[in-house]
Parts: sequence; structure tokens; C-alpha cells
Amino acid sequence: MHQTRFLFTFFLLFLTSVATAQWLEISGTLVVDKSDKTGATGSRVVVLRNNEKVDEKTIERKGRFNLKFPFDADYKLLFMKSGYITKMVNVNTEVPEEIIEANPDFPPIKLTINLLPKVADVDLSVFEQAVAILAYNDELDDFIFDDDYASRVKTRITDAEQTIHKMMKQPDFKPLSAGQDTQSDPILLALEKEKQENVTALKELEVTQQKNAKLERKQLAESQNKQRYEQPENHSVDYVDTLSDEMKRRKVLAKYNELIALADTAFRTRSYLLSRDTYLEADALSTGSTYPQERISEINKLMDTQKWASIAEEYNAYIQQADGAKSHAIARFYYKKALEVKKDDTYAKEKLTEVEAFISERKGKAVDL
Repeated sequence: MHQTRFLFTFFLLFLTSVATAQWLEISGTLVVDKSDKTGATGSRVVVLRNNEKVDEKTIERKGRFNLKFPFDADYKLLFMKSGYITKMVNVNTEVPEEIIEANPDFPPIKLTINLLPKVADVDLSVFEQAVAILAYNDELDDFIFDDDYASRVKTRITDAEQTIHKMMKQPDFKPLSAGQDTQSDPILLALEKEKQENVTALKELEVTQQKNAKLERKQLAESQNKQRYEQPENHSVDYVDTLSDEMKRRKVLAKYNELIALADTAFRTRSYLLSRDTYLEADALSTGSTYPQERISEINKLMDTQKWASIAEEYNAYIQQADGAKSHAIARFYYKKALEVKKDDTYAKEKLTEVEAFISERKGKAVDL
């Protein structure tokens, strides 16, 4: 039941991504030791979203896999096979909203995952953490691997793998069999520990929120009781229905004059939308005056002139942001915005063509992990 809930959650996420056609695709090949005649058979990739299992896929004998991930989440990909060292890749799919709007289809990320057999007497603790971290880079407008992180773990990973390779070349080499490999996967243990810590923290937060909510309800109740005792009862009588026709006419005229005064003030301050709406409200009172309609016609002419000035101002702002953008993705976003304002603008079209040509030159390269 618990597993079904996880799969259902991931299914909903997948449907969302299909509806918007916005996701990150990761494909590649899982490679195991050539001496293993079964190839990648029996291997799998487990997908965690925010440390919760949302999917698990069996990898075919040839090792090929293809995964799609909706944006705005943290994922952990665990590549596993019984008797082999598990490798974890962290993937962060958070992308700025304007970039998603400008470029929802990123080139696929290609991976080659090399799994080595578990052996005794070798420090494998480095594999308890991710072997690589993938995230969006706004300068390159693409998902790239974190070089700083890679440089910190590369030496330890290389040393461990070289040691295993040397041992595998020995005539008497024997990997740990399923019976000998009695320890739980260190990555899963570390993730479970982190999950339990998060659960504890959430429970503490929930208790605090409940206490605060209880205190707020108490304060609100006290405030309402205080207002109930302090507020005098309203015994005023509504005399509107008893007014004479003359009194009604005077009331309408007073309201009309009030609205005209407000509309005139808004007109003088060039708040044309507010002024026009207020003149319309005054005209609806049907006093017989043509003044509101005359003002409305004048405002419509002014707003038409103002509209073109506003378009030019908006266009120039987008062009300025595009020309000064530090990344091609941001530049493309604002050149497109400029063309939404002026569809046939030559400059924005030419610059957009240049930016898109640069971006299209990027090709997904396989990363060996």
C-alpha cells in the first residue's frame, strides 16, 4: 500500500510534466564488470524525490535507461545491482520561472554509470555520498555537473576504484557473494537516517505550530468578547424609503457632484483609467448632463496616444534587459518579450536569431561516472 502511494505520487508528477511538456530528461547506460555474464540484468535505478521513494525501474540487460523529471525538485538516483557498489547521483531541477517560459526543452543529459563489484578490505565510504551533482546553470542555460563538488570527491572515488580494479586483476580474485554481502547498503542507511532526522524535526515543528495556533485562537476569542461588550448597539433607523422625491433628487445630485469632483481630480493627475471609470459612474446616475461623456471621449483620445508611448517604453525596457543580460537564456527571454510588444521589430528578431543559434550549438555529451 505504501509503495502504491509512492508510485501514484510519481504518476501524478509525470502527468503534470506531460501536460506542460517541461521536464529534464536523463538517459544513458549502466555498465558492469565484463566478467559478469549477466550484464546489467538484475540492476535497477531507484528514484527519490526529496528523500522519498517515488519510482523504481528495472534496467535491461544492455544497461540502457531513460528517465524524465519535472522541474522544481531535488532528486537522488540510486543505481544498484546485488553484489555491486551502489552509485548515487543528485539532481536538482529548480529553474527560474522566466527560463522555463523561455526554454522548457533542455537537451537530454547522457550518463554512463560504471558499477564495480563489492570487495572486502576496501574503504567504500566515499560511495555513501553522491558521485556527482547535477543542477541548472543560468550562465550556460543548461544543466551541468558541479565541478567544485566533483573535484572534492574525485580523488577518493578514483583511489577506491583503482584499488578494486587491481584486485580484480588478481588470479584469485573473488567478489563478495550475495551470502557474504550481509551489510545493508550504506547509501540507503544514510538516507534512512536523514529521513528519520527530518521526521523528528517536522514533528517538533508541528507541535510548535499547534501551540501557536491554540494561543492565536485564544487571543482572537478574547478580542471578540471584548468587542462584543464594548460595541454599542446600533438603534439608527434607515429613512431612505421615506424620503420625498425632492430629497432623493438632491441626494443623487450630491452623489453626482462628488463623483465629478473625484473624476476631475484624477484627470488633472493623469490617472486616466480611474478618471474615466469615475465619469462613467457619474454618467450612470442619469442627471441629464453631457459633461461626463465629453470628458470620456477626451480621455479615450489621450489614452490612445499614451498607449503608444507606453508600448515604446515597455519595448525599450525589454531590449535594455536583453542587451545587458549575463546569460543567453535571459537574453532570449527578454528579446522574445520585446517581440511580443513589437512583433515585426528587426533588431529584436536579429538578436534573438543570434542567441538561439548559440544555444542550439549545445549538444548533450555523455558523462562517465
